[in-house]
Amino acid sequence: MNATLIPMELLRVPEGKELPADFETDEMSYWKDPATGEWWVYIPGCGAGRCPNHHPTEHEDGTVTFHGSILMNGHHNGQRTARHGFIERGVWREC
Repeated sequence: MNATLIPMELLRVPEGKELPADFETDEMSYWKDPATGEWWVYIPGCGAGRCPNHHPTEHEDGTVTFHGSILMNGHHNGQRTARHGFIERGVWREC
């Protein structure tokens, strides 16, 4: 498989912003910030980050496909972590 690697921009949620009400820390989640239109992804064991270069496609069923692979580096329980995969129609798939 030829995959285009697009690193994710890992940032903390800006002060004054809140995570979505239905946010689950043990499941992959994604959401669109209504104020900025930016897409965010949360990957368990890694954290949350913006996806400005992944050109998401919103599908009729409410799922989203992010184009290009997502590489996220983060921290979990004091350890550095990394996850690399794709989100296709709302489902995370590891590379």
